[in-house]
Amino acid sequence: MERFLIITMQIDPEHTQSVVDAYREHGRVASETEPGLVRFDVHQDQADPNRIFLYEAYASDEAHASHVEGDSHKRARGLVDTLIEQGKATRTPANLNPVYTHALARR
Repeated sequence: MERFLIITMQIDPEHTQSVVDAYREHGRVASETEPGLVRFDVHQDQADPNRIFLYEAYASDEAHASHVEGDSHKRARGLVDTLIEQGKATRTPANLNPVYTHALARR
């Protein structure tokens, strides 16, 4: 079964760029090395650039499980986990049940 997620993060301004850089690199590595990754997008809110959104789509639950075991995921996630522990970030994940997505329509 496919897996879709949106993760919302609110980051203290002094750490926003390092989080964006970490997730940009993570997305690049994952896109190049994970065949089960359908989509990995990193977005900043136009009104609040310290609010970061990740949109992730995987071909299966197994592909997602493999993704979270990857080194680039552990580095990016570890950075945000540390900021959360320091009270400098929040993270809110949402698992999605797609009604329509071009990622499925293109198959």
